[in-house]
Amino acid sequence: MAGVPGLAPGFSVGGRAGAARRGECSELAATGAGILLAAMASAAWEETRERFADFLARGDTGTAAAAVLLLEDSRAILSGVPAAERGSAGRELEAVWAARLAEAAGGEPGGQRPWAC
Repeated sequence: MAGVPGLAPGFSVGGRAGAARRGECSELAATGAGILLAAMASAAWEETRERFADFLARGDTGTAAAAVLLLEDSRAILSGVPAAERGSAGRELEAVWAARLAEAAGGEPGGQRPWAC
């Protein structure tokens, strides 16, 4: 398959290589979501929240502020759930954040990240 403009040489968005890379990106996003939810209950939450918000916003201050609110909402949801339901709620939130992280890793508008998922 021919190269795609904006992608590094040797990268392809189609075929087995593209599917494998998309799978790897999904795994990476799921891992990141798990780390994010674990951090919500830790002493390092504020720093972690700011770093994730920066990643999600890609440098847009207004978007970063909105991301902080989303992150805090998720933390409030998780902490407000009874202990018996926390595992289920955590899995649901983890899936939501895995999708958001995968989308954020999808590249900047205009496809300027050659390593994007």
